Amino acid sequence: MKKLFLFVLVLSVGQAMAQFVSNPYSPTRIGDFIIQNGKIYYIKQVGMPFSPENYAGMLLKKNTPNEAIKVNMNVKEGLKGTFTNYPLDWASTGFKLRKIESFLLMPFNATFEIEKQTHGYVLKVTNIWFNDSNEKRNLTLEDIVLSKGGNVFSKEKQEIRSLSILNMNLNEVFMPQMTF
Repeated sequence: MKKLFLFVLVLSVGQAMAQFVSNPYSPTRIGDFIIQNGKIYYIKQVGMPFSPENYAGMLLKKNTPNEAIKVNMNVKEGLKGTFTNYPLDWASTGFKLRKIESFLLMPFNATFEIEKQTHGYVLKVTNIWFNDSNEKRNLTLEDIVLSKGGNVFSKEKQEIRSLSILNMNLNEVFMPQMTF
């Protein structure tokens, strides 16, 4: 009887703990990426003070030698800009080259918009695509990671990992670094 009670206790504790383990796959959301009307958006709400001038300066400090980050519009309410041939940092993720999808090695392109809110700002990255110079074509993120007619993310482990790596890169670019 004691063993049965212990078994039931362990089983119920295991089920209770399983509720808190996050599932890495969601059909319409992975990290900060969401699907709306067949398009993929990186949307992040940040509850920190926002000054467009300071933020534009911070973005340009993270620029590459080819000036891949361009801030096109700096208005009182926010910023708009583009990434052009921006190299992604996949090496810092800890994955070996053979575990990385080939598109992550290609230059990254996108448009971004940062909108000031009452308590922070909303960041939105759209029109995400990669230059495939070998095939002489552009690959959109939707072509790479969507399935079922473009309404859900693919369940492929490689593609989920790729979105996580892209999510980490965008967080690194857009999130202000805390200095102490």
